[in-house]
Amino acid sequence: MSRPAGSGADDATAGVFDGKRVNGRKRFIVTDTLGLLVTVWVLAASWQDRDGAKGALLAAVAATPIRHVFADQGFAGRLVGWAAAMLNLTWTSSGNPLIRRDSPSTPGGGWLGGVWAG
Repeated sequence: MSRPAGSGADDATAGVFDGKRVNGRKRFIVTDTLGLLVTVWVLAASWQDRDGAKGALLAAVAATPIRHVFADQGFAGRLVGWAAAMLNLTWTSSGNPLIRRDSPSTPGGGWLGGVWAG
């Protein structure tokens, strides 16, 4: 998820994502299976999703005993192999972006996309 330009973001750390041509930042949110926040990783929009997810997963593994990751298909590919080899994680990817609307940790319920670890 990226943050649009002119929304108070510091221009020195903001990036441009060429695929969408969006100024701003990407946020990677990791929750547990109950929807409770584990880690948040914020990067410039120019970072690839799989590279940003690596940092978020590293922070989550350092904070909790995560064994399995549920993520949308956009995070599949080399990231799955890296997570299995480096972090000893198993992975489940959904065909469509993962939608979780029953999360008690967010007002209005849930979140769209991102990494969901449990």
